[in-house]
Amino acid sequence: MPKGNIMSFKLDLNADISDTSWVDNIEVAPAEFVRIFGGPPRRLDSFKVSGLYTFVKDDKVFTVYDWKSTSLWGEDLPSPLAFWNSRSKAVLSIGGNCEDVTEFRSWLLQKMVGAC
Repeated sequence: MPKGNIMSFKLDLNADISDTSWVDNIEVAPAEFVRIFGGPPRRLDSFKVSGLYTFVKDDKVFTVYDWKSTSLWGEDLPSPLAFWNSRSKAVLSIGGNCEDVTEFRSWLLQKMVGAC
């Protein structure tokens, strides 16, 4: 495999995320994320997370989600719809079932840059 060629992760909104936990953050415009990966994302709860995307490759599972970023968490925050339609950069959390997020983060950034 040529250097720099990163194996693809697959979007799988039905993947089991029970063994995932926070491992990193990424700063992107939520609207660009939705444009590239589709949307709206699935809602995880009605409190801290208004949208969640799940990606898999082999036995690795990673999630990308907002954390306490919308009016579900606080009245002074944007609605979930406004948040996911925002073109301003925001912090999204990355969860995973392993701590090494390097490959996934590189793939994700490559997808984000490549889609512009």
